[in-house]
Amino acid sequence: MKIVNVCLAAVVCFFLQFSAVAGAAVEMVVGEYNRSTGTNWYFPGKKVTYKVSDSSVAEVLQGKDGQYRVHFIAPGEVYVYATFYSQGQPLEPELYLFHITGQAIDESATDWGTFALEILRRTNEERKKVGLEPLKAEFMLSDAAAIRAGEAAQVYSHTRPDGSPYHTALTGITYKQAGENLQAGAANPEEAMCAWMNSPTHRENILYPDFNVLGVGYVYVPNSKYHHYWVQIFLQE
Repeated sequence: MKIVNVCLAAVVCFFLQFSAVAGAAVEMVVGEYNRSTGTNWYFPGKKVTYKVSDSSVAEVLQGKDGQYRVHFIAPGEVYVYATFYSQGQPLEPELYLFHITGQAIDESATDWGTFALEILRRTNEERKKVGLEPLKAEFMLSDAAAIRAGEAAQVYSHTRPDGSPYHTALTGITYKQAGENLQAGAANPEEAMCAWMNSPTHRENILYPDFNVLGVGYVYVPNSKYHHYWVQIFLQE
């Protein structure tokens, strides 16, 4: 295993655990979100099977790119029970809870799925410009990146709060090489990517030819120094 570039940047998914009752069974909610009608929430992984508790409040659609999204139709509360896949194998099912209103709201604190896909899209655009193959999304890797984003809000470093290196967060993931980009302060994916591409070391990770997988993490911590924290973890499988 080789660990390559690790980079910090500052403009200087996350998961919440709740007990919830869905029908007669007690489930663990791994994502609880406030949304408005007419908006979309994108699943962080392409391959997914799902169930929606109330189809009059939300529906799940698949775009031409194969990506699934939850579209919110009417005010109410809806559960989405999703099973993601990694390398063709199903992961543990996850339960998402959405509170839908008829008004526009500030979604930046919880819009991890949408932000992750936008970072992936912009990263692959940059790779395409120089003739590189696109990176593919990996849900388990994005899970690790989300953990690292939360840790970056505590200790802004490639060293984790417990003193171990960042790649110890990649539990259960097999790879040949890994790299990590951190960014603090950007309010949206466009700003985060701009900061990374304007930094030679971050740009090197984004355009490293041997990487073929990307995980993205984001967290908003209002009482912290930089508020917004972003993580890219790159792998060569």
